[in-house]
Amino acid sequence: MAFGGVPRYFFSDSLSEANIRELISKEITKQVTSQSFSDVHKPLSKNLANAKSPEPTVPLDPIRAAVAAEVDAVFNDRTGVPDYASYSAGGRVVRHSSVYDQEGDEEGSFSLRSLLAKSKYYFSRVNHKLKFLQTGGVHPSANEWLLTSGFLQSGRCLPLSGSTGSIDIRLRQHIHPIAVTVEHIPYTMSFDYGSAPREFEIHGWDSKNGTVNALGAFEWSTQERQLQKFMLNTTTHTLVDHIRLNLWSNYGHPKYTCLYRLRVHGTASAAYVSPEPTTRELLELLLQLAALAFTLACW
Repeated sequence: MAFGGVPRYFFSDSLSEANIRELISKEITKQVTSQSFSDVHKPLSKNLANAKSPEPTVPLDPIRAAVAAEVDAVFNDRTGVPDYASYSAGGRVVRHSSVYDQEGDEEGSFSLRSLLAKSKYYFSRVNHKLKFLQTGGVHPSANEWLLTSGFLQSGRCLPLSGSTGSIDIRLRQHIHPIAVTVEHIPYTMSFDYGSAPREFEIHGWDSKNGTVNALGAFEWSTQERQLQKFMLNTTTHTLVDHIRLNLWSNYGHPKYTCLYRLRVHGTASAAYVSPEPTTRELLELLLQLAALAFTLACW
């Protein structure tokens, strides 16, 4: 018999605290399971049917537009603005300081190698020097490494010897410069981040009058994005068709500094006119013609 809705055995003097807890648990379970499934399901279904999704508190259209713009920038050379130093557009590396020669450095250790391996190496060095002559002292891969778009790969960079150096770039055409973008390989892909550039200066000049303009001193940071844009100190009258990057330091590597990609942004001064070939380009063409004539004569 229950007393006031409570089972009589709850009032027994012989029950311990543990027994009481167990009996209460069983009684609650019994009361819950005695209700039919429909008694619980119907009110719940009704509440769910009447419920409406809350309206978003933040407008989604601006977010979608920002995401779409970032995706487009990835496929538009990651900046979304013209690069007047791009190799495919006509930009060229016309001079640079000495380049670190990893193979030569390894040979300088005088490690024991087979005669065949040494002969192959020296032949490759002679061929490399000939290409240097053909390009007027510019590394044959300088344009590919520094001015060509594409996904970066560790080691595919222009490695300037030491922590200082310089690079001269002839732009596609005369422009009013606005900014430069320096890109380095991501930290997660780098074997040694000490070779990343740090402090540098940018100068620009017009090859027609030779006037050199100091466009600013900057620092590439390892704490920021791998692609960093630097706004130049220019006026509306500054007109250049050449840019020089003077490197003053890196992040600690004693032998070389890796430059992966350099972009130059601005506004074109006039319609594009194909630049006149430089003396170096003419020399390269003459050497190529001579090599072709020699090959045909031997053949």
